[in-house]
Parts: sequence; C-alpha cells; structure tokens
Amino acid sequence: MTPIRLLSVTTVAAGASLLGDAAFAWGNEGHEIVATIALHYMTAPTASAVKALLAKDTSTLTGHTIAAEATWADAYRSSSTAAYNETHNWHFADIEVPGGTLQAACFDFPPLPAGTAASAGPANDCHVDKIKEDVAELGPSSQAAVAEQVLALKYILHFVGDQHQPLHSADENDAGGNSKKVSATGLGSGNLHAFWDTQFVASYGSSYASVATKLEAAITKANFAAWYSGTPEAWAEDANSFAVSTAYGMLPKVNKSGVYVLPASYVTAAEDVVGSTTRTARCPTSRRARWRSHRPTSRFLTRRSSPTTCATTPSSTPAVPIGKEPPKVCEVPGSTFPLPLRGRGTG
Repeated sequence: MTPIRLLSVTTVAAGASLLGDAAFAWGNEGHEIVATIALHYMTAPTASAVKALLAKDTSTLTGHTIAAEATWADAYRSSSTAAYNETHNWHFADIEVPGGTLQAACFDFPPLPAGTAASAGPANDCHVDKIKEDVAELGPSSQAAVAEQVLALKYILHFVGDQHQPLHSADENDAGGNSKKVSATGLGSGNLHAFWDTQFVASYGSSYASVATKLEAAITKANFAAWYSGTPEAWAEDANSFAVSTAYGMLPKVNKSGVYVLPASYVTAAEDVVGSTTRTARCPTSRRARWRSHRPTSRFLTRRSSPTTCATTPSSTPAVPIGKEPPKVCEVPGSTFPLPLRGRGTG
C-alpha cells in the first residue's frame, strides 16, 4: 500500500463531501460517505491492501468494511473513560477565532517519543499530527506491528474526515460550536456543532452509499487532480477558513433566549459546504484564489507547515482518468508522504 495514495484519495473523498465550498460535517454517515468515496478512487492494488489489512482487525466495536471502520475512532473514544481521555483531543484542532494559531491548537506539536507507537502518543495532540504519524506507520520503512498498522489505517480513515469538518478546526470560545444553541425550520434545535455533524449531512439522504454515489458524480477530473495533494496543516487551515466564513461568519445575532435561529440562507450555505468539503484538499498555493473568492473575512491563522514541493507533469498531459496518477503530487520533506464525544460533538 502506498501511503500517499491512501491519504490522498481519502482527502479527495473528504473534499467531495463538501461539493459546495466548505467542509463535510461528521456523524457516522459523514465518515461512511468519506470512506466510500475514498474506496471509489483507490487503485485496485491499494484497495486490495486496505481490505486485507482491515480484515485483520479484531475489534468488535464496528464492522470491518472500509465504511464501518471509518467510524471506529469515535466508537473507541466512547468505549471507556480511559479511551476518551487518551484520544478525544486527536479528533480536532481548536484554532481560536479570531487570532488563533494551528500550533497552539495542536498543543505545540508534541513529538512522538522514539519507539512509541502512534496509537500510544501524547493525549494532548491534534488530528494534524496524528494523520502524519499514522501515515508513517503505513510507509515502506515502517517497523510497526500489523495490529498497529490496522489502528493507523482506521485512524487515517477517520481523522481525514474529521479534519474537513470546519468545527473540528475552529473554536470561538464555544467548544467548537457545542455551547451555541441553534434552531432552524425543519431541522429542530440543538447545538451548532451537532448541526454540522449530522443535520446538514442528512439533507443529502439517509443512505451513505447513495450519497457517496451522488457526490462522486460531481467530482471532475480537474477536481481530482487538484484535491489529490497537500498537507494536513493546509487541510486544517482550509477547514478553519470555512468555519470563519460560514459556520461562524454567517451566524445571525443570538436572540433573547440565547438561541441562534438559522435562516434559510445559512442552512443552504452550510449544506453547500457539506456537499463540498469531502473533496477539497489541494496544494496550499492553489487554495488561496478560491478562499479570496468567497471568504467574507480575512482572519488567517499562523501556519506551521513544512515547505511543500510539487512535481508537475507537462501541461500537455491529458486529464487524468479516475484511479490513475494525477498531474500534480505534493510532498512534505522529511516525512513518509511522497507525500467526541470530543469533549464536544459526535464527529
């Protein structure tokens, strides 16, 4: 299995659930959609390797299809107090709005001690570090045991989805939207984070397989090539920008009862974002034009990204067929990429 292909197709899938201009929100259905789309774009060897590794999973918390395994990290987090304390921070990066930084949100990027498995890493860490550590365990030089590689794969399937949910990469002193009460016509009432995790996803349908098929049909070859590459840091920044512009940026004023009554325009924008984030990761340099085109504010976070190098094939190269190498691949130097209950929410 090549880590870059696995990570990249999962990122394309995470972007695809956003077929508008934002990020998919994740309850179980959202994660199942991401995994199903990822499987659609895997080459036959990668898909076989993924299925073979998941077949070795002995956990009884979920089934062992790729869609079911994408929900395992949530099931594990909720399985015991110890599991919650060990892993709940890994599902998000609370970049404060405004003025927060990814470094602060990721607890200053704690290093994984030498010889320590990614699944036993520091509890105070974020999805950015965990994705990179898990990908390393699936790399060609990895010495990780098979059981640890199974965990790494399950965490990648889940955390790439989490990372593309705007409220898993942003916070407005509200536990990622969990403390904001909201309501909307036809959607009932709840908290902002839960609406992004489930209600806005549900508008696409109740069958994750049919929703995945619908979203796959909207992904062009150009989309695929653009979203295939990037870094976890850049993906977190993308999701944060969507939180700033839409999840938080379009909120109405709170009413006298302390509730944000979401207008139809907010719901429509959120659903568009959900339709588009499962498919939006791309090289950082190709994102900024899109950000400028729709972003009503300019609150940027401070980056802590490794330099990204992109190898581009000649411009005469034809559009890439699904399952083939795209014209551009970005690498993070020094890594193996050739390339919550979270205390809040459910995704």
